Amino acid sequence: PAELTIPTVIAHHLPARFQSSLSEILERMSSRPVHLVKEPTRLGNAVYISPFDYHLRIEETAGQLWAYPHQGPKEHFLRPAADPLFRSAGALQDTFVMGVVLTGMGHDGAEGSQAIHANGGSIICQDEASSVVWGMPKRVFDLGIAEAVLTPSQIGRKLMQILAP
Repeated sequence: PAELTIPTVIAHHLPARFQSSLSEILERMSSRPVHLVKEPTRLGNAVYISPFDYHLRIEETAGQLWAYPHQGPKEHFLRPAADPLFRSAGALQDTFVMGVVLTGMGHDGAEGSQAIHANGGSIICQDEASSVVWGMPKRVFDLGIAEAVLTPSQIGRKLMQILAP
């Protein structure tokens, strides 16, 4: 929603052929701009998506948050993966970070969620009933660090409750 004035950064496990579909769907559903991060990008009030075959790393430079795409080694046989994004976001100082782990196979996102949680951030994961595969969210749930386990629509409302100005 327009009321959410913070950067939203997405790492996904979709094949390249679905990348433009994801961007188009998010543009239709959101009142915020949607960008595919193909080069270092200063983060603002928009949605940012990792490009296929690139991880994203978040850093603070001169008081501004930036997203950097990179082709580091695959993690969990994936690139992009959530863990590199979450670890970098979890390392930010003086920045509140929320991580959301949605349906997916494997344990991508668990290590990065621990980094966010250890630095005072919050983690939300999708519930089992609404997940196609409850692998990734379950790993986070089993760590005991999830602030909430919710359906996608409940996740949206919870994010607004926590993050809206």
